[in-house]
Amino acid sequence: MKYILTFVLVFVFKISIYSQISKNDSLRLIEIEKLRKSYANVKDTVKTSVVLKNNIDSSSNKNKIIPRVATIKSAILPGSGQVYNKTIWKVPLVYGGFAVTGYYIVRWNKTYQAFKTAYFELSSNNEIYAKEPLNQKTTILKTTMPVTINGDTKEYSEDNLRNNTNLSRKNRDGSWLIIPVVWALNILDANITAHLKSFDLTDDISFKAQPNLLQDNFGNQAFGGKFILAFK
Repeated sequence: MKYILTFVLVFVFKISIYSQISKNDSLRLIEIEKLRKSYANVKDTVKTSVVLKNNIDSSSNKNKIIPRVATIKSAILPGSGQVYNKTIWKVPLVYGGFAVTGYYIVRWNKTYQAFKTAYFELSSNNEIYAKEPLNQKTTILKTTMPVTINGDTKEYSEDNLRNNTNLSRKNRDGSWLIIPVVWALNILDANITAHLKSFDLTDDISFKAQPNLLQDNFGNQAFGGKFILAFK
């Protein structure tokens, strides 16, 4: 009877301990499962945040204006840098500059050709007249020559024809030099505009002044101030 009672007590004690351990293990497993789910949710949240941030950053970088790109585009094709900078209204101004320059090149070239032809004809006529004997003159000496410029006809002497020929040639050649100037201004405008558009003007840039207690190398203290400039 004594052995039976001892066996029953030991059996009940083991069952109690096993039940307690099982209960504790079950609670621990539940807590571990909760922690696992919480970790999984946090991980998914962080992963989603990283993906969204990367998408936002990639979108921002895609739409970001880079001055070097704008400069290269304008150097290759005038006006393309303005399109890249989203200032399309400047494109007609760029090509308008080229059009005006081309107009004056054509105009001065026509003037040059008109004066050159008249000067060559008058000087040739006078050379032929000078070579003919006095008693056998068949060529009429001419002192002036008519030239029509833009529908207006005037008489010009040989000296005037020569001077106007040289002047119109210089103006025509000078007009050609305006083309690289317009091209350079187009590049400069694209570069400056790109820098202005890419310059950071957010509220993260701030400037403030605040009092401060200063101390020298000898331990002396004095009231002063400091300025703080914060960048993004």
